[in-house]
Amino acid sequence: MSWTFKGSRFDDHGVALEDLGTLSHLRELLVETAADLWKKENPDYERLPKGFEHEIQLKLFDIGVGSAVADIYYPAARQASFDGTEPTRDVISKLPRAATAVVQAIGVAGTGGRFPDDLPTRLLPRIVGLTDGLSETDDAFFEVSLPNGIHAALNLDVRRNLSAMLPAKYADEIDVVGEVTAASLKGKASIDVGENSVEIKFTPEQEKLVTGALHEHESRRIRIRGRGTVDPATDRLIRITEIAMLEVIEGTERPFESNAMSLLDLVEAAQKDVPEDVWQEVPRDAATNVGRYLQGRKRARDSKR
Repeated sequence: MSWTFKGSRFDDHGVALEDLGTLSHLRELLVETAADLWKKENPDYERLPKGFEHEIQLKLFDIGVGSAVADIYYPAARQASFDGTEPTRDVISKLPRAATAVVQAIGVAGTGGRFPDDLPTRLLPRIVGLTDGLSETDDAFFEVSLPNGIHAALNLDVRRNLSAMLPAKYADEIDVVGEVTAASLKGKASIDVGENSVEIKFTPEQEKLVTGALHEHESRRIRIRGRGTVDPATDRLIRITEIAMLEVIEGTERPFESNAMSLLDLVEAAQKDVPEDVWQEVPRDAATNVGRYLQGRKRARDSKR
């Protein structure tokens, strides 16, 4: 993706550090869109592969001439050497579609039309956020283009149009697991999803599952796929309006995931982020004399450094 900073303040082909924050927000948008595409194509997975977002490292190698052009890549060398899980590979492979959807959505916001299906409605406010570096006091704007020829301009008109088009609430596809906290004979119930209480309507055929999960809420959860109403300001699910699938999950513990990283893998991944010279400062007797290093106690007699 080529992201061009246009306007007189970029005429020296330089980009102020505060303007690079826009590219960080762009990365988050691309990663979330790719993850959403993967979830739609893999409905049998309850959650995304652990740590997948850390494997997606979009890189900026230089600022080129043309006001100031930033070419953003997912490095081919990293892709060739990546040895993560297959699901994580699949998420990464969705990046080109994610980039296309984002650029198409910017174009629609500027000229009109139908937003691409590949970009979830809940992520449209993120495009508004990409314009935070623009001001009414200068002529700056952005141009974004892809190798496939798709391109669009991101300016204050796009910001205004998109802000006006976004509803106060919108419907989106959902796949959630929650605890049933209330249910009535009128086909209404409340479930806790994270810290949010969400309203649902269930059919007579689903009543037994819902009320059973309520009576045994300490050990049962329900998983629902369908559509729901979302508050775009907070990304909070307000109510579930359509249930395509409802099932009871036994036990409050998360089910085993064969593709999840092991504890050893997590520790090794954390170690890689610590420079070697820092490891040299760690006392060799830290395990034996943890009280000494944390609380100032005397060193154990038979320990060696």
